[in-house]
Amino acid sequence: VAGMVMFGVFGSFAKSTYGDLETVCTADGRCPADRQADIDAGKRDQTIANVSLVVGVSGLIAGTSLFLLEPEIDDSATASVRLEVSPTYLGLGGRF
Repeated sequence: VAGMVMFGVFGSFAKSTYGDLETVCTADGRCPADRQADIDAGKRDQTIANVSLVVGVSGLIAGTSLFLLEPEIDDSATASVRLEVSPTYLGLGGRF
């Protein structure tokens, strides 16, 4: 789930950065040299968003698979405790 949140956050950062760059860059993709830091930040944020998406989806698939493929628990195999009483003995017994 954290991966999906990071995807949303960094994807939004990247989209905002690229939106800002569209206003100052030419149609053929040339941007002013003083905006190189913004270009690098946008690429970094996009990479983080993409990796986070892969990690998030992988985690969701793994979690769902484990949940769906979990073997049923045999109720007869559960632990039990019993009180043992006799004329000469008082104790606890159990099965695990």
